[in-house]
Amino acid sequence: VNPALAEMLGYSQDEMRGMHPWDWDLRFTREEIDAMAAGSTEGCILLETRIRRKDGTTREVEVSATVTEFKGERQFFCMCHDITESKRTEEALGESEAKLKEAQRVAHIGNWEWNATNNTIFWSEELCRLLNFNPNMPMPNYKEHLKLYAPESMERLDAAVKKALQGGEPYDLDLELASPDATRRWIGARGEVLRSGDGTIIGLRGTAQNITERKRNEE
Repeated sequence: VNPALAEMLGYSQDEMRGMHPWDWDLRFTREEIDAMAAGSTEGCILLETRIRRKDGTTREVEVSATVTEFKGERQFFCMCHDITESKRTEEALGESEAKLKEAQRVAHIGNWEWNATNNTIFWSEELCRLLNFNPNMPMPNYKEHLKLYAPESMERLDAAVKKALQGGEPYDLDLELASPDATRRWIGARGEVLRSGDGTIIGLRGTAQNITERKRNEE
């Protein structure tokens, strides 16, 4: 047992030399270890699990194990990588993303981003809902996106986007969506430029909100 593993589990190296892997909740089955020791399985076992420290607390670890030959004997070789902090970060990000999605759903606001340097396009789930677009399909390019709007709105949006890309001016527009059944739907579209570290315009980002009820009230 090396010092890093002993420190991870809160034991001294001498204490750990007298222990069995099952004493600290290493989640390999005896069948798996016996199979590797007998040479009836190849490669290694790789898993994520929790192991118990001396003080009773647990750590999230990534564990890889295999059987190797050393001085004519087959030996079980195991490495543990502490991933507790990265797992906590993943969980926190997941919670933040879930809260953002819920907030967008309640407010009927979606967001989008287009990076011209690598031509990547992102639409949030709520934006896809607002524009009746299947989120499982590839995101539409700019020309395809324009076709989602009524002719007059299409022209205003196109002019605003070109003006933003040329001079960096943001836009805030009320746009009517194209409708095959004559049902009028509107979104409030806001956009601004994305810039690189040296100030060069490299794309656009923005939001869209369902404002159909507001437009009906105004009319």
